[in-house]
Amino acid sequence: MKQPISQTPQSQQASKIPDEWEKIELGRKIILEYGKGLTEKSRKEGEYKVYGSNGVIGLHNDFLIEGPGIVIGRKGSIGEVVWSENNFWPIDTTYFVKLTNDLVDLRFLYYKLISLKLQKMNSATGTPGLNREVVYAKETYFPKLKEEQTAIAKILSTTDEALEALERERLATERLRRGFMVKLLENQKWKVVKLGEIVEFVKGKKPEKMINEQLEGYLPYLSTDYLRDNEETKYVSTSENIFLVKDGEIVLLWDGSNAGEFFEGKEGILSTTMVKFNLKTDIHQKYLLYLLKSKQNYLQGQTNGTGIPHVDRKVLMDLDITLPPLEEQKRIAEVLSIIDKKLELQKARKEKIERVKKGLMDELLTGKKRVNVEKVLEEEK
Repeated sequence: MKQPISQTPQSQQASKIPDEWEKIELGRKIILEYGKGLTEKSRKEGEYKVYGSNGVIGLHNDFLIEGPGIVIGRKGSIGEVVWSENNFWPIDTTYFVKLTNDLVDLRFLYYKLISLKLQKMNSATGTPGLNREVVYAKETYFPKLKEEQTAIAKILSTTDEALEALERERLATERLRRGFMVKLLENQKWKVVKLGEIVEFVKGKKPEKMINEQLEGYLPYLSTDYLRDNEETKYVSTSENIFLVKDGEIVLLWDGSNAGEFFEGKEGILSTTMVKFNLKTDIHQKYLLYLLKSKQNYLQGQTNGTGIPHVDRKVLMDLDITLPPLEEQKRIAEVLSIIDKKLELQKARKEKIERVKKGLMDELLTGKKRVNVEKVLEEEK
């Protein structure tokens, strides 16, 4: 649905604030009240969300504040702004928001507080802390009419609703993927071997020279950033005494803080911190990569080295590998590829909606663009 939004007239842009808006200190609109302590041991299973400085930390059978409401991180993760639609319990590391009058739309205030980046208002020397007097003194702009605040909040809420629906969809896809992997690993009909029986590996060598642009006879140096996000990298001559990687080959980060992370290789030069796997038998490479990624957390938890962590060779080679027939391996890899493509699409859609939301917040919460209040509120009826 096309949003009923219009550009602020040129005459009003000059002053950067519409005539129907006012500059105020937050203390005129809100009161920040302390939450109340509720230790994990004291909580009893229930339906009411318990909020800490960074969001929900548990559930309880009682509530402190009637919803909807706003919670702000006071200690630790300061300035984090969270919306609670229902009754809730904010603990003592938070503030909850009260309004000084009924001329403020609470949902609009929620978005306004997010836009003010309260996280930057740390006033403590040790544990980060948010002083409410500093918040009260913060100047910002508000529409004078509550109806305009409500209309802006309704438009921004549509993006949140879309993000929430997409998150539910993503979680359902993740559950499907996990369930598929569990069934795969628990299948007792298939042969199980040690990884060392089916692969050997080589470690990358330090190239003599790297350049910033790709010339003929040069290939990308496979850094973790390049493999993860296709970020820019250096280039190395294929004539050097190095190891080449082909598209689809399995690469493992051997050294560093993320040692034990598996990658699907791209055509390029194996870096010094990585190893690539050479298969000793007929295995579907994509299937093996999916299986190894399911064991990645375990492998990363078993690294050794007092300085720079590195993969434990014995732990790696002793990993159990379930080997169904080759055709079944192909089928499993195809199914997981479809699921992963769906997750990538969901991620791209989420990022797009988040960009739209950011743009709307930048424009609507500052008065740069105005809304047709009557039209927005009429559409909500």
